[in-house]
Amino acid sequence: MKLNIKYNLKVYTADGKLKRELQTPGHSFVRGFLEILYAQMVNTTFAVKDTGGVSQDVVGPDADILDITASGNAKGLVVGGGNTAVAISDFNMANIAGVGTGTNQFTHGTQTYVAPTVTGETSQFSILRSFTNGSGSAILVKEVGLMGDGSNVSHDFLLVREVLDSVVTVEDTEVLNLTAVIQIASGADGTTISADMFIKTADETVNNSNTLQDDDHLSFSVVANERLLIECHFDYESGTTPDIKWGITLPSGATAQWNDSVGLQVPKSESGTFAPNNTSPTTRLVAHLTFFVKIGANAGTFQIQWAQNTADVSNTVMKAGSYMVVHRQ
Repeated sequence: MKLNIKYNLKVYTADGKLKRELQTPGHSFVRGFLEILYAQMVNTTFAVKDTGGVSQDVVGPDADILDITASGNAKGLVVGGGNTAVAISDFNMANIAGVGTGTNQFTHGTQTYVAPTVTGETSQFSILRSFTNGSGSAILVKEVGLMGDGSNVSHDFLLVREVLDSVVTVEDTEVLNLTAVIQIASGADGTTISADMFIKTADETVNNSNTLQDDDHLSFSVVANERLLIECHFDYESGTTPDIKWGITLPSGATAQWNDSVGLQVPKSESGTFAPNNTSPTTRLVAHLTFFVKIGANAGTFQIQWAQNTADVSNTVMKAGSYMVVHRQ
């Protein structure tokens, strides 16, 4: 049996549309978690660094010694903008997001909990919290964490800190819902690869143009030397004459191979253009595309592009709800 933690981050637009969902495994309980647990289990006093870096004597046993009930950004689930690598000795977030509506501040929602459940050889409970951006500008979330306190010393302690594989951008007026699932499970529970979903939140139209243009919503950042499996579901409208074509752009040195819903395999390097294997499209169609991407030494952006295959004075529309799921390894 293994002690695991995993996260689910969902970004919603102001009108409640799901824009992005990131599911990622966690790795990083820090020493404060184990030291507080030790004091509790052994019924002893142990010095633990609080979030200010000052050693505090935590005395066990105490029923609230791992209290994580939310209070601003001092306890419970927290987020931040730092991407300093996690170290076992971390006692605070690298750059914790403040509370409020100022720069890099969120309105922190009330924390809720889902009681432990057992399914097969896995037992788990969940912690949920929302973060609303009213700052007037985008906030980049690069790290998540879990804070607790030792009530007998009235100080706060870092229990878990995680640097995300992919930056989560929360625009002004958007809401980030964060869920942490703490579980005991046999094996690795299949969460060693993160899954990241990007969803198109509005229709986008091209008329009388076969020049590829960047999709307004379907892009994301990539880092050097990572490998990606990308599954796309494109919902679109187009007539028989214009049809549709897609393209991608990648950082220099990256390579990609894809196949469409009919099974065409096309190796590409850095960028490419391709049309669906459907010679007689109807008004409304769905295309399924799968990409395997190897990023080279250069970080950058994976960008979906599209246009009419033949320029025609009619509308070709990529529909809201189209999405891509990114698996990172």
